[in-house]
Amino acid sequence: MNKSPLTRTELILILAVIAGAIWMIHYWRHNLSDSAQKRQQALDAYNLKREKDRNDPPKYLKPEAR
Repeated sequence: MNKSPLTRTELILILAVIAGAIWMIHYWRHNLSDSAQKRQQALDAYNLKREKDRNDPPKYLKPEAR
């Protein structure tokens, strides 16, 4: 009897694993780019606040000392 090396069920399982791996890679790349964008926005906001605080006179000085 001449049997094929892979049964139909095994072929379907292999294709499902490949499709799942492709989906996971796409999902991870999308989430990583989103989190990187959020991290950059938080860093920009922090740097903007630091720059503003650096340019403002200190609040603890008396008005005549400014």
